[in-house]
Amino acid sequence: MTSNGLSLYDGARFTNYGPEHGLPNPVVNDMLEITPDSFLLATNTSRLSAWVRGKIKTISNEGFCPVINKFLRDSSGTIFMATDQGVYSLQGNDFEKIDVENAADRDTVISFDDIQDFGTYLLVKVNYEMTRNHGLYLLDKKNKTLIPFFKASFSSVMQIPRYNILVCSSIKLLRTFDLNAARAGIAREVELPAVYQALKKTTTPKLELDNNENLWCLNLNSLLRITPNGNTLVFDKTTGLDVNNINGIFIDHENVLWIQTDGSGLIKLANNNVEIATGLFSKSATGISALFADPASDTTWLFDSDDQCIYTSTPNGITRYSVSPNIRAYHLIREKDRLYVFDVEKIYLLKPDKKNKRAFVAQVYYQAEKSSIANINRTIIDNDYLYAPGPEVAVIKDGKKIFAIKIPYYTDQIAIDKRKMLWTAPRNGALVCYSINPNDPSNFLRFHHNYRSVLPALNPRSIAIDTDNRIWVGTRYDGLYCFEMDDTSLIHQYHFTVKDGLTDNFIYSLACDKNNNIWVGSQSGLDKVSLQNGQYTVEGITRNNNIFQLIQDISVTKNNQVWTLGNSGSILRVTNNPVSNVYSPQLQISKIKVNDSVYDMPADGLRFTHLQNNITFELAAPSFIDEQQIKFSYLLEGSDNKQWSAPSPQPTLNFINLPHGTYKLRVKASFPVSYSPQEMTYSFIITPPWWDTWWAKILMGAALIAFIVLILRFYYQRKLEKQKTLFEKQQAVEQERTRIAMEMHDDLGSGLTTIRYLAGGLSLQTGDSSKEKAEKIVTSAKSLVDNMNDIIWTMKSDNNSLSETLAYIRKQAAEQLETAGIDYHFDFPKDIPAINLSNELKRNLLLISKEAIHNIVKHSAATKVTLSAELETGGFQLRITDDGKGIDLAEISHFGNGMKSMRKRAEEVQALFEVLNNKGTTIVVKSRLK
Repeated sequence: MTSNGLSLYDGARFTNYGPEHGLPNPVVNDMLEITPDSFLLATNTSRLSAWVRGKIKTISNEGFCPVINKFLRDSSGTIFMATDQGVYSLQGNDFEKIDVENAADRDTVISFDDIQDFGTYLLVKVNYEMTRNHGLYLLDKKNKTLIPFFKASFSSVMQIPRYNILVCSSIKLLRTFDLNAARAGIAREVELPAVYQALKKTTTPKLELDNNENLWCLNLNSLLRITPNGNTLVFDKTTGLDVNNINGIFIDHENVLWIQTDGSGLIKLANNNVEIATGLFSKSATGISALFADPASDTTWLFDSDDQCIYTSTPNGITRYSVSPNIRAYHLIREKDRLYVFDVEKIYLLKPDKKNKRAFVAQVYYQAEKSSIANINRTIIDNDYLYAPGPEVAVIKDGKKIFAIKIPYYTDQIAIDKRKMLWTAPRNGALVCYSINPNDPSNFLRFHHNYRSVLPALNPRSIAIDTDNRIWVGTRYDGLYCFEMDDTSLIHQYHFTVKDGLTDNFIYSLACDKNNNIWVGSQSGLDKVSLQNGQYTVEGITRNNNIFQLIQDISVTKNNQVWTLGNSGSILRVTNNPVSNVYSPQLQISKIKVNDSVYDMPADGLRFTHLQNNITFELAAPSFIDEQQIKFSYLLEGSDNKQWSAPSPQPTLNFINLPHGTYKLRVKASFPVSYSPQEMTYSFIITPPWWDTWWAKILMGAALIAFIVLILRFYYQRKLEKQKTLFEKQQAVEQERTRIAMEMHDDLGSGLTTIRYLAGGLSLQTGDSSKEKAEKIVTSAKSLVDNMNDIIWTMKSDNNSLSETLAYIRKQAAEQLETAGIDYHFDFPKDIPAINLSNELKRNLLLISKEAIHNIVKHSAATKVTLSAELETGGFQLRITDDGKGIDLAEISHFGNGMKSMRKRAEEVQALFEVLNNKGTTIVVKSRLK
């Protein structure tokens, strides 16, 4: 809520709304959450609005609407509002004013800027900037009467049920009232509880209570946190909170503290269990140089080099011990009752001062050879044995180095697993394992295995072993690795980098707590790697609190309190106080954009046209604890891709050129903290273009069929017309042939007949020569008439049937054979099917048979001739057989052109022509019938 509009942060992006987006006024006074994706919105004007799924909507367009300053939903669910015009309740979309006419100062008590649920009352605070009279009032919800409670100007009113108090504060005024009495309408002042005495030392215009019942108090340039047991912590520039002009704080569902500033933006403290505890132990910001959190107790030891003292921190408080003589300390270790302090080349043993219970005496326990132990401040302890890394691993006990083994390469940190095997991570990238053998001093550390290939060229810097005996290795350049061990090898399991949520890839220190969480100290901050729902997640502990510094050392107490030593002596303490709430992030689609236009999101899904197929879904899973590590994956059912996408922190899904169809978008979100993964689905449809719809396909199919029918109809109509035209032409030709034949018959025939009869008359005359000539004339004329009749017969198309052809052949053959006095026999089928022959076949069959009979009469000396016809499958056979002297096939050319003519005629109609010589001669003609 700003004076320049509404700014919404969903964990993935900021979205800003102003008057151009439908906001009635750029000054936003208050909001009230209605559902996870909608809230009421009060701007500094007489209109009520709502934000619903990414869009500003107007609730009250007509009628009266007060200028709302504060919303309240009470325990019954009724929505009340403190406004410039009094107190109202919201009934549907109508405003019902609570009548306060009985108020003594009704003429001046007009504007209210705060309202709280107060049992049977509403506690309302007068907006002193708008009215002359100030104070708090109780508004009886049942009787709707206004009761003055306390007449003073307060900036903040806070109910603290734990201590049964109502705390009212302003810059110059602090009042505490009995809460139960106040809820009964009685202003009974009480003493401020001892745990909140720090409030008296600060000007506190604003108070807020978080989910752990910590009281947060804001000043201009700092925040004060008071825990339920009275511990205080100041957040300001000295503790890493570099802010100015704080003017508001807000605590959300996840117990995340949001700090509103004027000029420094919005600042988030996501993990309120993280404390910058430097100021609790040392007056100097760089004083603490070493710390050790005892895993066997709840005590943490800290060495202050500036003050030459030791601090102990327990749940009961902090104790200071002086140290003499003056020494330097870069590392602390305690086991049993021995406290070791490490300088560069010296180890001190601190013993209690017998004369002073709050003092230690430092004695030199071990003096290292110069430069032989280069990393003494990474020394570990196990069963009173000190193990110091460096160019060698030295074993120290009772102030003496009892064993040393040369390392293949320099090693920064060492660790001991449950099997009592010592592990080193040399900078050359190998992991080297040694067995520990206290009973064999000469082989105290015996080489076991060198895993050369597991970390090639990654420059290891830190190592830790968790409670499951996994090995965790932090590297210089490539983040964090995890390995499982078996008898002969290491199996690579996990790898984490900044892409997986680490603050930095340079891992300087590692530690494992009692819950098997791995704490990672890097060049830029502290991270936590924990196993949740079967998967490891990374949580940026310091990054979430805007703290970025080198973490040199990490130590964990028995009660799982994590302590870190940062650069310049900065101390961080991470407590293990779980937040009690039932909040669960709601995975949702915050916006749908289609071709750069924003669309509403109805629950039953959206329908788009085929041109609206470039769709963007903006996802959100509003959790503000390391929200950059929330990962999304999706599956678009209905598309070609059948696999879930790889989890990614990218909260925007872009689908380009989606084909039409029905889709179901399934989305998952996983969180870096202990929330269960969320999943949601949203359906949408891209409709096909009109030409790809079922009804369009049916219409187009029908049109295509109709077109094909028209084409076929046109084709066959043209074909019939062509056939008709051809038939008409053939008829015309036949008619012309018939006409010619008739004319030949009528004219030429009559003339030839006349010649014949004249010649016949001439033959009756005397004289042998006249008689001979006349006979020749008669014979030629007769032959001419016969040939003419044959030609005429072959030209007529109505004589084309097979039966007509055989009948004519029979007639011609009988006439010739009878004239020659030769006996003959016909073997023709009785029932001849209706088969039409072509003019050419009909003519050639007739001429072949005529020529064959002519040859028989002239050359064969035959006494009997047989003509037979047979119908075969798809064909016809004509045989002419005589019993004459036969034909010498070798001398067939003597027969003249008759044989050649018959064979040629057979070839013209593609018929088979054969001459057989067996006790006479047989002529065979075989032809196919179409």
